[in-house]
Amino acid sequence: MDDETKRHRFAAAEAGKAMMSLMLGRPAYPLSLPPFSPEKTLEKSDPFLPSHLRDFRRQRALAEEQVLFALSGLAAVRLLVDNRTGLSRDDPDVQSAYDAARSICGSEAECTAFVEWLWQRCVALLSLPPRPERMGALAEQLLRKGNLSEREVLRFL
Repeated sequence: MDDETKRHRFAAAEAGKAMMSLMLGRPAYPLSLPPFSPEKTLEKSDPFLPSHLRDFRRQRALAEEQVLFALSGLAAVRLLVDNRTGLSRDDPDVQSAYDAARSICGSEAECTAFVEWLWQRCVALLSLPPRPERMGALAEQLLRKGNLSEREVLRFL
């Protein structure tokens, strides 16, 4: 994959994560494009992982939010860049989704079913109009400018 393709995929993923953050009631955050080179890979993590929860209903709701957030970047790439994009266990975001799911699932089969269900839900949520157009505009602006403040992110979403 060439650097330009990586830039487009990354911008789409960041736009998807920004849109999902707003949908989940999380604050907007500044976006920026990192330098791309063949030697570098992106390490992603969810900054909202809690350390401890006691209520199972809240734990499940939070796990769903974490999985949706982790998968939202890939879902945006699927919607905006490459409709063949799917779940790959090698992707750090998919690994984060499975880690969040394991906190509430009883088996690996249940975990897989849970993540796959939330993948379909994530794609469906982000594909509702006008979300794809807004994510696309945000991704284009990120590609153009390289950095976006919280205010600029909110203006596009």
